[in-house]
Amino acid sequence: MNIRALFADFTGRQEALNGILRYSLYAPVFYRSSVYDHSERVSWLIRAIEPVLKNVFGATFNTKRCELLALVHDDIEMIIGDIQMGNKAMMNPKQLAEVARQEQEAIIVLEKQFPRMLGNYSYAELLHEAIDAQSTEALLMKYADKFDGFCEALHELYAGNTAMTVNVVNEYGTIPTPYEYYIPFFQEYRQQHPESAFLFDSEHPFFQTPADLDVHAIVQRGSLHTQQTIQEPVGHPQYDWWKGVIQQYADPGRKQQYSAQKEF
Repeated sequence: MNIRALFADFTGRQEALNGILRYSLYAPVFYRSSVYDHSERVSWLIRAIEPVLKNVFGATFNTKRCELLALVHDDIEMIIGDIQMGNKAMMNPKQLAEVARQEQEAIIVLEKQFPRMLGNYSYAELLHEAIDAQSTEALLMKYADKFDGFCEALHELYAGNTAMTVNVVNEYGTIPTPYEYYIPFFQEYRQQHPESAFLFDSEHPFFQTPADLDVHAIVQRGSLHTQQTIQEPVGHPQYDWWKGVIQQYADPGRKQQYSAQKEF
């Protein structure tokens, strides 16, 4: 059974998630994604990396549950909106606690709004698991979540979009650019999660720590994507693999949105 068919009775969910746009701190974003697009991609990343995960964890790793976690992990944003990771990185403990409170309240609202079960899985339990990130499946999903956000930003960089190389200044302070946030995240992940450190011995791009970037040099050489160029490697292993996953799993209409400029 197609895992997305489990959402057949979740009326209005896809439309709501499609209405929440990613990277709202920046403008323009040439190929801006919705939260629905992002959640789909995270589930594709999990599916694409499944052979490595099965090889390491064997039958104990529940790929279906991990994919479902990927698909629902941002559902709370239908209630509280998209809280940018750059903003979160600059929040103080009190502000982070308030975000956590809002997330828990959002789950209560969503429990009442949508069916109780997703196949054999409790929708509310999946939402809590996605936030708490204690299980192996949730930890891998969170990693894939960050991986997708990083490559989403690289997609703009290689298109020559300078907007995402500039630090936004707002009520939280000077916000790190996506590259300033994500690269240290990946560098520190192994130390923060020693129980999963052995995965990073893999030569697969998904588990390799991205190298530091000369973002200004990349954006200067960048050019708008086309359906042809999006299939060609640029020499960045994580980004090239991410593009390949999209080519493998996205339907023809979805593929086009990665080369059709939306904002100018």
